[in-house]
Amino acid sequence: MTIMKNYISLLLAGLLLVGSVSATEAATTTVTTTTNQYNVLQRSTYLKSFATFNEAVAYAKLWDHSSVIKIAGNLWVWDNYPRFHVFQGERLLKEFTTQSAAMDYAKLWARSSVRTWQGSWLWDNYPKYRVYQGERMLREYKLFDEAVAYARLWAGSSVRQIEDERWVWDNYTVKTLVLDPGHGGKDPGAIAADGTQEKSIVLSFSMKAKEELIKRGYKVVMARESDVEVDPYTSDLVKELQARVNISKANNANLFVSVHANSFTNPATYGTETYYNTTNTYDGSVNPFPVQSKQLAGIIQKHAVRALGTYNRGAKDSNFYVLRKNTVPAVLVEIGFLSNASDLTKLKDASLQQQFAVEFAAGIDEYFAVSGQR
Repeated sequence: MTIMKNYISLLLAGLLLVGSVSATEAATTTVTTTTNQYNVLQRSTYLKSFATFNEAVAYAKLWDHSSVIKIAGNLWVWDNYPRFHVFQGERLLKEFTTQSAAMDYAKLWARSSVRTWQGSWLWDNYPKYRVYQGERMLREYKLFDEAVAYARLWAGSSVRQIEDERWVWDNYTVKTLVLDPGHGGKDPGAIAADGTQEKSIVLSFSMKAKEELIKRGYKVVMARESDVEVDPYTSDLVKELQARVNISKANNANLFVSVHANSFTNPATYGTETYYNTTNTYDGSVNPFPVQSKQLAGIIQKHAVRALGTYNRGAKDSNFYVLRKNTVPAVLVEIGFLSNASDLTKLKDASLQQQFAVEFAAGIDEYFAVSGQR
């Protein structure tokens, strides 16, 4: 019995000893518990949770349309949502989180705007002014000074506000051109092998050119608009030519252009050429504007060849009556050879006649832009 009591005492002492060691260890051991405080979402999609705000923001910055939500209270504490939208017209191009980045991008596009996500306009690249020549719209500008600078290059131009079409500047000293379709009436001019007459071809060319010039704001005075002589009361060629020259002075014209078609005994001869006058070798008379006439001839020649696709025979000095006796810069363009089959086909083509008209009018624009003539 005594032995049994001692054994029990020893067993109880061991259990107490074990219990005391475990308690000591528990007291000296640190227990670490991590609790996430912030959720990162992309729009409404959960991405990840973090213990600290800075960690959550750093991760959220990797995603578009992201936000950081404080779990306690479900508070929206940071977001990467774009506040600024760039539009071209009404087409959304791109979204940005800063206004400066949005504006930098918007400047790359015409008719662009920067708007808030709520739709308020902060900036736009919309043109405010239109430049017209006559009633033909040429170009649009955002700045008034740029619009005026461009408008100064064109005769009969104006600057108008887009919003209300109000005229805010104009260069409306209308330029007057005399267009002289060669020959007419009893004088057919050159005649092609198929019977095509110069007087008819050049009238068709001239009338189309007139329409294009009017569209661009020019006043056009025609030497003739039908199959007639300019001076029906004379059969004297010099008087007929002088009647054409007189039109310039009578109408205070700025330019005179005579339109003809060529012919030669050798049917292989072809191409377009334009004449001006700078010499007085014929009868002592010379055009008073030789420099401008030569410049105009070169420009008309360039545009005529471009329109018709004919061989470029160049701009040449000549003493034609309507050139040397004129009172304004004057040229005579020979559009092609009726005696050449290839040229004849082109001259009879209505679409090429219209193309010539457009290029001719563009040439007149170019002349006034570069010549300095007012």
